[in-house]
Amino acid sequence: MDVPPLKQLVAHRGCMSVHEPIQQVHALMREKGWEFLVLLDSGRVRGICSVEEMGRLLASRYGWSLYAKKACGDHLLRPALVIRDNCPVPDLLEMAFSRHSETFYDDVVLTDAGGQLLGLIPMQKLIQLQNELFRDQISQLEQQRQILDENNRRMLQELQMARELQLSLLPPQGDQRPSAPPIHFGYRFEAAGEVSGDFLQVLEPAPHQLGLLLCDVMGHGVRSALISAMIRTLVSQLSELHGEPGELLTRMNELLFPILQQEEHPLFITAVCMVADSARGELRFARAGHHLPVKLRAGFGAREIVAPAGRLQPAIGFFERERFDCYREALEPECSYVLFTDGLFEAEDVTGQEVGHSTLLSLLEKNLHLPVEECMSQTLNEVRERISPRGFDDDVCLAALVWQKDNFTQPQEV
Repeated sequence: MDVPPLKQLVAHRGCMSVHEPIQQVHALMREKGWEFLVLLDSGRVRGICSVEEMGRLLASRYGWSLYAKKACGDHLLRPALVIRDNCPVPDLLEMAFSRHSETFYDDVVLTDAGGQLLGLIPMQKLIQLQNELFRDQISQLEQQRQILDENNRRMLQELQMARELQLSLLPPQGDQRPSAPPIHFGYRFEAAGEVSGDFLQVLEPAPHQLGLLLCDVMGHGVRSALISAMIRTLVSQLSELHGEPGELLTRMNELLFPILQQEEHPLFITAVCMVADSARGELRFARAGHHLPVKLRAGFGAREIVAPAGRLQPAIGFFERERFDCYREALEPECSYVLFTDGLFEAEDVTGQEVGHSTLLSLLEKNLHLPVEECMSQTLNEVRERISPRGFDDDVCLAALVWQKDNFTQPQEV
């Protein structure tokens, strides 16, 4: 609403000298119907007087005889709230509504910049103005709420579309390749929000090779999801490197480093890539600030693959010219090789305790007898049962490769 000038709130300009007798001031106020009147001294505002207080004084025993001809300023002068005509309305309302209860309903005296009286503003008008401002603010807030609700609805729709698109880019649940390859994969994925910063891609560099690339973009939500979409496009363009995990991570770091460092708060990506080669009987893997793959086998349990001694290589985005090493070990039949993101074992239970890496390995080992897809599902469900009801605070992904014994052939010399 348009706030009116303070002069428009003036009810009257009634004033008299502080030296005027009370009976004369009382008569004028009754005639005009004024509740308050300004008392002046040499043209300057000294205060106000109240017709109600004046009436009580004159009506008291011997009041008329004692006070009727006395100077009004000697007996009925009371302090007034005096404001300039350029006073902001919010400041005026704050001062008026913060007065003591005894003077709360007194009129407010309005003067110009030179201190000349412009009139009296009744408190009732200020209350009405305050109510109108409140109603206007409530109306504006309601309009803003409706706009926010609509924006939120659209944003949720767009996030849902983004989620559906992101899920559609994941590998199909279950190994749906038409032939019966000796190496199978399985995975389970769950986003903490509508979209995720975790990224999984199945690599098929050759008919006898199958690999998994698992990336975890720092944080989660839209920004991380955008980076993960960029990674997918980039990895697709680097298909000639899919069989060499170290070379793949090195090239990804070279291309992503300038993008990740452009952010106001730089992003980093942990990654692990492993490729199972049934022709060579070999598992190749490389990692960038990520956990080691875990080997699962009956009678063996769940153990991290032990990488050769050397420096722990950083996440993608730390150093521009980082070269990532590729490690190799014998590929064993009927053995599952598992990758996972830290959101799985860093999830907290109702007491605030993390699930923990060792607990996750124990659950994987307990479910080892199940087919790879069921093992992933059962392990994820058992972790979910342990954590607080709100669910995972971070994106989680659990994936595995397994060399099936039924399709096992003696590795060839290559």
